[in-house]
Amino acid sequence: MLSLIKRKNEATQAAADLELVFRQGCEQKIKDFKVLPNNFYDNTFIVGFIAGVLEALIDLQCLKGNALWAMNSQKWPDKLKLNFQINFIQNLDGYGTSLYHRSLLDAAIADKLEQMADFQDAKRYGFLYCALVYNLLPKNSDDQNTKEQTETMKKARDLAQMSNNAYDVKTSFLSLTLWEHINKNWGEDKLANVVAKAYNKAN
Repeated sequence: MLSLIKRKNEATQAAADLELVFRQGCEQKIKDFKVLPNNFYDNTFIVGFIAGVLEALIDLQCLKGNALWAMNSQKWPDKLKLNFQINFIQNLDGYGTSLYHRSLLDAAIADKLEQMADFQDAKRYGFLYCALVYNLLPKNSDDQNTKEQTETMKKARDLAQMSNNAYDVKTSFLSLTLWEHINKNWGEDKLANVVAKAYNKAN
């Protein structure tokens, strides 16, 4: 029982950390940001990013150095992994029924997501970001990445170097992936596109 409680605490903390990342991106990209957009956790890219972070947390054993990480994650049975994922998303989406939450409970939804390129790209970005956070980036990660993901990682390293370490690789990577997506969907880029379309329609 104690180990289950500890694992639930880990899921809660990991969810709080990711929510902070989401909020930081929105604060930078959304004018007068106060709360996450209503459809934020139903966006395919966001769902993929969450899935990638969770995959890294479990498969890379990112939390194994923490005393609360009571069991080798690679030995977890599927039910235990599912419980961790559900605890995580319940804390992240306010016990709602977000798309990722539904995908954990419905194989058809999960299968549909797996077929979507946007989801797959974001999942890999989420995995890479989490690996960077815990300094556990797999040595063969370039072999597993698409050409676009490899180029993004290179750009992130270049940006960090050009900033004289004012920005680390993790932050640069976020700005090129997650935060850029937030900008296109809810930020200044989205607003500019709406205005442009309205103007073109009027003329």
